[in-house]
Amino acid sequence: MKQRGEDVIIFPRIDPYEDSLPDIRPTPGGILLVGINPSPVSVKAGHYYQGRLGKRLWGRLTRIGLLRDAVPGAEDLVFAQAGHGLTDIVKRPTPSAGDLAKGELERGSIVLREKIRRWKSGLVLFAFKEPATHLIGRSVKPGMCGLVEGVPAFLLSGPHAASCETRRIDKELLSTLGLTQIIPASPHGEKQIEWANRSEANQEDKIPKPFDTARTQRVTGIDIKSGRVRLPREAKRFFPVSRSCVNIVLRGVRLEAAYDPRHGPDRERSGVLLIGREHLRSRVRAEEVLSVSKGADGVTRID
Repeated sequence: MKQRGEDVIIFPRIDPYEDSLPDIRPTPGGILLVGINPSPVSVKAGHYYQGRLGKRLWGRLTRIGLLRDAVPGAEDLVFAQAGHGLTDIVKRPTPSAGDLAKGELERGSIVLREKIRRWKSGLVLFAFKEPATHLIGRSVKPGMCGLVEGVPAFLLSGPHAASCETRRIDKELLSTLGLTQIIPASPHGEKQIEWANRSEANQEDKIPKPFDTARTQRVTGIDIKSGRVRLPREAKRFFPVSRSCVNIVLRGVRLEAAYDPRHGPDRERSGVLLIGREHLRSRVRAEEVLSVSKGADGVTRID
């Protein structure tokens, strides 16, 4: 408390966005890697994820194949050169994410949503659960976890998850990205993953032809409540070969949906198109079977 006669000392206001790490914007279709907030050690180094857990994350992305030939301490530069981006839900550096206030995370989630809308990445990759919780919900689990502002989102398993769980989630991420080919990548005998060409152009017998149609599974009441349409094998040829965010026309209305082909390790199941409960309820009745075709503009139509 200031005593009479003492000079008033005014401390400068420190903006939480100053002395932090700048956003690295992805190219359209690239991956946006989202963290909680920068650590002081990363800010001092001038590069993302330079703390203990951060370096483990870079090692994991290297093993998966999303990072190649990176210089230790500057991994984010190589990640960005591949067309990917980095940001955080809160930009204020703290020694621990637990030091952040709830209000900061809530405000940060609003800002982050705007970035995702504006940057048009192909995948939002959550490095930790906290940002995914604020954007998707507390029930979010590792793996594909729906859409954020129309962009497919994926949550990595936690840094302390069991090794078998980490391997399972990493394998799911590989499948999501179409990363399938394992090749030698360094003179030290390490193996990495390379982008595989999974274009349907190599599967001419599966390319839908003009006026070609297929049928969906019967749309049940449970499907409508879940906001989904199930697609048998013959209908999958109208969609990508891996999990994707797709544009469709549902009975004359153009929509964005999340598609999962559900290629299981033991058997192939019906694909799932997540359209949304409200869109489906207003345009489809229970027990209907819908037709699937390609429009003249190349967009898949469901009628």
